[in-house]
Amino acid sequence: MNTEITLQEICERIELQPEVMQQVLAYEDELEKLWLRDKKVIIEGLQQEALWESTRQELKKRLGEDSRGIKILTCMLQCSRETYQNYKHLGICDAIFNDTMKCFTRFVQEHKNSYGCYGFDRDFWTTRQLSACLFRIGVLEYEMTEYQKAKVISIHIPSDAVLQREGLRESCASARAFFTETFPAYATAKMMCGSWLLAPSLQEILHKDSNILQFQNAFEIVHVDEESTEFMEWVYKKNNIPLEELPEETSLQRNMKRYLEKGGKVGEAIGFLREPAFK
Repeated sequence: MNTEITLQEICERIELQPEVMQQVLAYEDELEKLWLRDKKVIIEGLQQEALWESTRQELKKRLGEDSRGIKILTCMLQCSRETYQNYKHLGICDAIFNDTMKCFTRFVQEHKNSYGCYGFDRDFWTTRQLSACLFRIGVLEYEMTEYQKAKVISIHIPSDAVLQREGLRESCASARAFFTETFPAYATAKMMCGSWLLAPSLQEILHKDSNILQFQNAFEIVHVDEESTEFMEWVYKKNNIPLEELPEETSLQRNMKRYLEKGGKVGEAIGFLREPAFK
C-alpha cells in the first residue's frame, strides 16, 4: 500500500492557514535545492532526540534570514512526511497524526495573536512531534519521556484545550489504551504534568469551581517553582509586559493582575495524575 504523502496534503490535513500554506509551498522547491544530498541526514537528525538541537541549529544556519520562521516551518512540515511513514509502520491512525501535527497550525496562530502577523517560532519544541514521541489524543497531548530516571508520560495542555471533566477523562483513558497497545514499555508509566496550571497560587486567584482548578485537583503536586513566569506567555500572550500594562480582557487576566499587583507570585508546579483520572 502506498503511504506517500505530499507537502500540500500535509498542509491541508493540518488546516494550515491559507496565507501561510501558500508561502510554505512556494518555498518547497528552493528547500529541496538547499539541503540536497543532506536531506536524509537532516530529517533523521530532527527525529532523534540526541541530535535535535545540533541539527536544528545547523539547519537554521543554512536557511539564513528567516524572520517569521516560514523556512524552518517548511523544513519541519517536509520532515512530517517521514513521520507519517513512521505512524503507518506503528499502526497509528490518521486522526492522531492529523491532530498531533496541527500543533504547527496552532503555533502559527499563536504567533499572530501575540505579534499581529503569522509566523513560526516553536521549532525548538516540534521535534517532539516529528520524532513520534508526543501525540495529541483528544484534548491533551502526551509525551513519552523520563522523570528521575523512570519512564513517564508527560501531559501537555494545548492552548485550544477545553478543560472539562468528561473530555479530560476520555482523553486520558484513550491515551492509556494507546500507549498500552502501541508502546508497551509505557503501558503502566505514571502520567505527570509540569505547568503553571498546577500552581497552588491559582487557588487564591480562581473560583473553586473553575475548570483549571478541577484539572489541577486531579494531580498530586510534588514540586513547586514560585519564580517561574511561564504563565505570562499563556495568560497575557507575551512574557515581557510591564505589570501596569497587563491586559484585562478576561476574568483570569484581571484576577491574576490584581494578585500580582499585591506582590503575589504565580509560578508553576509538577504533579502526578491520580488514576482513574477525572472520575
